Amino acid sequence: MLLPDVKLIVVGDGPNRLALEQQAQILELKQVEFVGPKWGNELDDILRRCRFVVVPSLWHENFPYVIIQSFAFGKAVVGSMRGGITELVAQGERGLVYEASDANALADCISQLWHDPVMTMNMGQAAKAYADAAFNDEAFYQNIMTITKRC
Repeated sequence: MLLPDVKLIVVGDGPNRLALEQQAQILELKQVEFVGPKWGNELDDILRRCRFVVVPSLWHENFPYVIIQSFAFGKAVVGSMRGGITELVAQGERGLVYEASDANALADCISQLWHDPVMTMNMGQAAKAYADAAFNDEAFYQNIMTITKRC
């Protein structure tokens, strides 16, 4: 087992959920909890209480909203090198990135953040500052005006 001392809460659903739950049960992974899809206040509560968020996408997502949600709560993100995740996370600044097909690299990133609370907190603060500056009404207005002026 790669992360025996790390508590993982798996939020979400998908075609592999049942198989993953069964695998966790067979391997007696007591530190892994599957909570299913969460939205609104339930998701906010999870984001508020977690140390950091893992976005292990295999798909090339351009702009995973969960990353911005995590940043808004001041959480660092471990994300796969897929789509726009790398740019949002900014390796070492607002979290850590890893090659999506490399489970050992994912485990290393999780372990780093789990065992270094100061680094994790610093990345979370940088993530919050980034989200607050880049995703607000004034920033959106200025971007729209810039685009409109070009047309």
